[in-house]
Amino acid sequence: MAKLLYGSGLRLMDCLRLRVKGLDSAQRQIIVRDGKGQKDRATMLPEALIVPLREHLARVRRLHEEDLAKGYGSMFLPFALERKYPDADKEWIWQYVFPSDRLSADPRSDVLAVQGESIATCWTQKETGAHAGAPLLAKRQRASEWARNRASAGATERTRRSVSV
Repeated sequence: MAKLLYGSGLRLMDCLRLRVKGLDSAQRQIIVRDGKGQKDRATMLPEALIVPLREHLARVRRLHEEDLAKGYGSMFLPFALERKYPDADKEWIWQYVFPSDRLSADPRSDVLAVQGESIATCWTQKETGAHAGAPLLAKRQRASEWARNRASAGATERTRRSVSV
């Protein structure tokens, strides 16, 4: 997930809400739907991440098929798509790329059938917060920003060593 954030310039919540439908490896792009400001946008999919992402999606698809066999695996659909396409909530293309490891309730019906992104959100925010120098996100920072800051901090340290010698 961190490589995808850094390599494609995705925001954290864009990445966590990314659905299989938003990935296009043939065109090497990611379509972010309903992102910041409720806008759609396209960004690049790094070629180095295509194979690892396909392997990840194969594992996620197996989990989705297991969930469907158990009677779960439906997904909260945006806007009126659930009425327009009644069975779309169980289709593969609408599943999250990074699903939670736990089932969560559909916010409209409280039925345990949806794989959400809440666990991944908690982990990722703690992880990026630790790299920002705080136990949690005390300093608001996008994951791509902390990666850039860490890289520049290393360059500054190398510069200090060479100047002081």
